[in-house]
Amino acid sequence: MIKQDFLGTTNKLFNKALKYTDISEDLATRIRVCNSTYTINFGVKLRNKIHTFTGWRSVHSEHFEPAKGGIRYDINSNQDEVEALAALMTYKCAIIEVPYGGSKGALKINPKDWTKPEIEKITRRFAQELIKRDLINPAQNVPAPDVGTGENEMAWIADEYRRIFPTDINALACVTGKPIQKGGLVGRSEATGRGVQYIIREFFRHEEDFIKAQKYKNENKIFSHKTSHKFDSDVIVVDKKNIIKKIFKKKSNKKILSNISISGIFFLKKNFLYTKKIKIDLAHLILKQLNKTKFYSYFSNEKFSDYGTHDRYNKLKKNFKLSQKKIAIVFDRDGTIISEKKFVNSPRKLKVFKKFYKLVKKINKKNIILICITNQSGIAKGFISEKKLEKIHSKLNSIIYKKTGTFIDRYYYCPHYPISGYKKEIKKLKIICKCRKPKPGLFLKAINDFNLDKKNIYNIGNTKSDMYAGYRAGIKKNFLLSENKKNISYKKKYIELSYENLISKLK
Repeated sequence: MIKQDFLGTTNKLFNKALKYTDISEDLATRIRVCNSTYTINFGVKLRNKIHTFTGWRSVHSEHFEPAKGGIRYDINSNQDEVEALAALMTYKCAIIEVPYGGSKGALKINPKDWTKPEIEKITRRFAQELIKRDLINPAQNVPAPDVGTGENEMAWIADEYRRIFPTDINALACVTGKPIQKGGLVGRSEATGRGVQYIIREFFRHEEDFIKAQKYKNENKIFSHKTSHKFDSDVIVVDKKNIIKKIFKKKSNKKILSNISISGIFFLKKNFLYTKKIKIDLAHLILKQLNKTKFYSYFSNEKFSDYGTHDRYNKLKKNFKLSQKKIAIVFDRDGTIISEKKFVNSPRKLKVFKKFYKLVKKINKKNIILICITNQSGIAKGFISEKKLEKIHSKLNSIIYKKTGTFIDRYYYCPHYPISGYKKEIKKLKIICKCRKPKPGLFLKAINDFNLDKKNIYNIGNTKSDMYAGYRAGIKKNFLLSENKKNISYKKKYIELSYENLISKLK
């Protein structure tokens, strides 16, 4: 049964999506409501008795015509449901850029209570009432099958329309989903199921989505957090899928550029813990198995404190504070951290802005999470490999660390580029993805990976793509560097300032 607050839920989701657009509130109010909704009551003589039926046809938007949307037969249907479904039809068509307005219809009936000839008689009467009001018309409003309806109902509706308007050469186009012999399209009846098939196929095509949906189900997981004393902690290095690639034991390498530490909380497969040893060091054991078994890092912003003595315990009690979401700063790379005058395909070409050093020095002791999100279309074009790019980022971190005493906690990069025409391009990366800025995919992944509060994120960049991606991800503090800015041409959802003013603002 459809919940009675379906329309309210639809509007709530619309309002949520509204935050990521430039639509004004007055226009939003206009979009939110349906243009018109007709309630139709009609009688049909069946079984020696006149039965009254109630139906609806709602037109949400006619910004494109015809308005498109199915007719369902359901005893639980109501006006709110029909209006909600009509609105969703508009949004769906608009999002995928199909030139239709949104409409929806319903008849309050349980099809199982009636025979096929009776359903035909009811359908034809319903169609007559809708046709009279131009709520079925090839140029204005085109119904389709929905819950409880199919090819037969559409054929009866088309037949009624042609009977009323015998000279209309487009009469058969008044509905979709007709039988093939009645002018229907091959594959129409399977279209909905095929759409689900495509969605599932696309989902499993991207391993990161699958992993996220599974939440690392039945996999080894290590609880991790940002440490303030990396040289006295077991620290880890993770890849873009949150798989642990390296573990560095405490004090093993003072140059290791990672602040992500093992918290001491492990979720491991039972068979992994099988050992003849009575006493084990889990980190050491995991280190030995790292090349044989996958281990996922689950990052938390919660505050971790350990105590092994009474003195430490008493100190912890005295200074204990409830944990809070950490502040994070998201930087673009080219034009924000480093100069973009030359394409960087080698660590030797790295030229870091002195003003960036100055900013990082100011926030070094604040235990702020530093993230870099960058479009790297050169990978798809064949100009540079992912392995080479990671080496460049490692070198960049070394340079930043020498100058400031800290570094970027995580680099996120989009390797895709949809336009072809490059000699050494990588075909599998020539796609329209969700991670290339101005799309917010990498921002949302970073927020998820680090459990960030969007209210405590600062997004810093020099292009409209940087600003818009942050805004679409729900980040409110977006800062455009005025000295390096380019390609800014949309309604402001950011603050424009210099690096000096930014440093002052982030104090």
